[in-house]
Amino acid sequence: MGTLVDKAPKKHILEFLFQAQEDIERGAKLLLDRPIWRAPNWTLMDKENYSWKDSIVESVKADYSTLTLNAQLLEIATQQARQLFASARYELFEDGMDSAFSNAVLSLIEKYGEIALEAISSLIMSQSVATEAAGEALKCVAHIRDRATVETRMRLLKHALRHKSALVRDSAALGLASIDDPRAMPDIQRAIARESVDELRRAMVQVLEQLKETAREPM
Repeated sequence: MGTLVDKAPKKHILEFLFQAQEDIERGAKLLLDRPIWRAPNWTLMDKENYSWKDSIVESVKADYSTLTLNAQLLEIATQQARQLFASARYELFEDGMDSAFSNAVLSLIEKYGEIALEAISSLIMSQSVATEAAGEALKCVAHIRDRATVETRMRLLKHALRHKSALVRDSAALGLASIDDPRAMPDIQRAIARESVDELRRAMVQVLEQLKETAREPM
């Protein structure tokens, strides 16, 4: 027996959801008045065949509102993160020492959660921010003690393993070492295989050995 969604005219729902997701990934702002749920075919559909229920419309509206809000928050978080990176262009960072930039990054993540992490990742991988600031941001991300965001933080660090800057790649590898999750091993292995800087490649090998050791430990 099919669900309400199975019986509903799903074409418009799916087209909307996929397009909305693409918009969010591009960091674009969705239009509040986009009349997705007023598509003509929905008002002219055969109710006997589709067993239409008002809950389907309300569900799509709710999903649309959530996606719209997330897109707007992503745009705001990206603007604020871009300003932070710009202000840190000439800041000097010291290992093991907090900085005005690192504190601001943590505040941004505390405020916007995973949306801020996505914004930071996008800016770092766009190669448009200073490498020193990018490396410092990755260290901040790695040192957050929050299991709820570990997947997003690991994804950010994994992406950064492909950055053009060796400094950023190094920070990404160290960040994955700090999180110490063996699920990062395949990404570290691929990073080792393509790494052209000998010293950094050796450091990545050490990270890989650490993760292997962690994987051997009893749960």
